[in-house]
Amino acid sequence: MNNKLTIISLALLLASCDSKNTNTIECSSDISSQTLTESLKKSALEQISEQTSKYEDVTNAIKRSTLDKIIFDIKDITTTSKDPNSSMRTCSATVGIKIEPEQYSELSDFYRLNYNKNLDKVMERFNLERNANIFSTRIDYTIQPTDDNKTIFVKTSINNSISSGSAFISTLAIVKPYREQERLLLEKKNQEKIQAQAQAQAQAQAQYKIEPQDPALQRDNQLSNPSLTDSRDNFMAIDKKLSDVWHSLGQEKQKRLITVQRQWIKNKEAICGKISIKGTDQEVIKMFKCQYDMTKIRISELMTE
Repeated sequence: MNNKLTIISLALLLASCDSKNTNTIECSSDISSQTLTESLKKSALEQISEQTSKYEDVTNAIKRSTLDKIIFDIKDITTTSKDPNSSMRTCSATVGIKIEPEQYSELSDFYRLNYNKNLDKVMERFNLERNANIFSTRIDYTIQPTDDNKTIFVKTSINNSISSGSAFISTLAIVKPYREQERLLLEKKNQEKIQAQAQAQAQAQAQYKIEPQDPALQRDNQLSNPSLTDSRDNFMAIDKKLSDVWHSLGQEKQKRLITVQRQWIKNKEAICGKISIKGTDQEVIKMFKCQYDMTKIRISELMTE
């Protein structure tokens, strides 16, 4: 983008300037480098504010303190041109941002685990060249002091690589504890669900535990219970409904619940037996009845997600 950002650095007094060079602030002047750094940081803070807007308790103080952990370094300054009719200078410099290796490693792991993306690739897309723990690029900008040399104006691109890169690193550092807290809460919720399912399944196991019966009692039960065909048909119908409910959840909920769902299936088969179970008709009917009841409960749980 060609938008420009103007930063005014107030109260930067040039104690070292005497009456003979009052209008000779150059690209290489310390005040020029200081004001360029302020300009880049201000642009970065604006981007951090946009990227963390959904976290209401992230204050400006938190944003600034996080950004301040990144060290800005300006070197290889050159003057591209001088305006003959004013004190404006067009400058170019190599600007680097230094990030502590341990912090960058932690953020890289966090970004990969939570977003399945590579932090190095993101920094490359910002056109930042990496050398150990320093990311740098060339920045073009203009400087122009006021007549009294007490204030200097710096113009540089709003979406420059240095501001964008430092803003992205700072944003990751800010949101990292929030995302980790969300993950812990989700794990706790899933664990509570698993425990609740285990209790329900333990009750079902006690209710549907198959014990040997004498032949006379089996014949009496066969007369009063549904047939094997009816039991199988009932289970097939409820199992199809479970499949329909599962697919209606959508990919996001399925991804979140897949571990719990797989564990539920294992527990159900451990309690009721597998569909391929072999035994007497009464044993298979009990298996289908157990599968039917547990599936019905699971459908109710999924429909409340």
